[in-house]
Amino acid sequence: MRKRMWMTILGGLLGATLAWSQAHAYSGHLLNCNPTSSPEIDVEFKKGLTCVDTKNKIKIRARVKDGQGIDGCVANPAAPWDVWASRDAKWFKTDLAGASTITQAEVSLKGLTFGSCNFSGSDTSAGASGSGKITFLGDPPIPGAKGRDGRAPKVRGAKLKFFGTVEGDLATYSATALGLITKGLGLGMDIAIRVGLDLAAPENGLLVACNTGAICTDLDPDSPSYDDPFTSVDRCIAGPNTGMSCDGKDDCGGEKCTNRHSALCRRGDNDGLPCGNDDDCPDGRCKLQDPAIDPIEVMKIVTTPDSGLLISSGEDDPNDPNDYDSLP
Repeated sequence: MRKRMWMTILGGLLGATLAWSQAHAYSGHLLNCNPTSSPEIDVEFKKGLTCVDTKNKIKIRARVKDGQGIDGCVANPAAPWDVWASRDAKWFKTDLAGASTITQAEVSLKGLTFGSCNFSGSDTSAGASGSGKITFLGDPPIPGAKGRDGRAPKVRGAKLKFFGTVEGDLATYSATALGLITKGLGLGMDIAIRVGLDLAAPENGLLVACNTGAICTDLDPDSPSYDDPFTSVDRCIAGPNTGMSCDGKDDCGGEKCTNRHSALCRRGDNDGLPCGNDDDCPDGRCKLQDPAIDPIEVMKIVTTPDSGLLISSGEDDPNDPNDYDSLP
């Protein structure tokens, strides 16, 4: 009974979305953004990416007031904005006058992903999916528009919700979200958002290393080429099996089995670096420690000139890079 009820609700929502879109039979671009600036945006992962596949919550938030909004937004003046606004005010509230003031966008996205730090993935990996919101803004000041204290004003009705998938593209070091608009401006249309990975950001060093094969290629803890920096491994620190992975003293000939088996500087200028004695650790000490590091919790992305946001319907293909070109 419950399953049938949810299927009925889902069918009704999908039917309403498709009915609106098909009734207007619009084909072409509605709005796109080609950024002229390159703000850096954080993608947060909880509990963090590692060499092995695991489930993560992802969160993206890019706000204009934080200097992270997407600019270069232009609405297509050839779209029937006034017709939609007058005929279907319940679904579409932005007329041509309002659409013409749109210059930038704020984006938020929450979702789930299952996979590793390697975006090319494995046989068991799945892409990220989730729901997002976009609010379109103008440039202050615009007479009669909302906004105060010099903040960018919101444009009436120019906001939307969407559901989509996010996939990484190692070849271009970018990520693309493709989805369907489920509420608000462009209801029933396709949406595509593409952003580039900031290769210069120190926070992305491990992520780049994971995707280029510098780490995470050998996950056997007893292999000479073992390169999983995120996993804590117990090893024998003395005896016949020194350096080998272990589950207890019996694996080490009675010697200690511990995850604190690497001599690293604790505190000081060389904190975390390998050491032989205290002389290698100015203002610190050389101690046996667990060499495992924290999972990747933040990825830095940037809206490079190759980035963009596109809302389209009909024959336009959101997967086609040419569809990110500026409107005439």
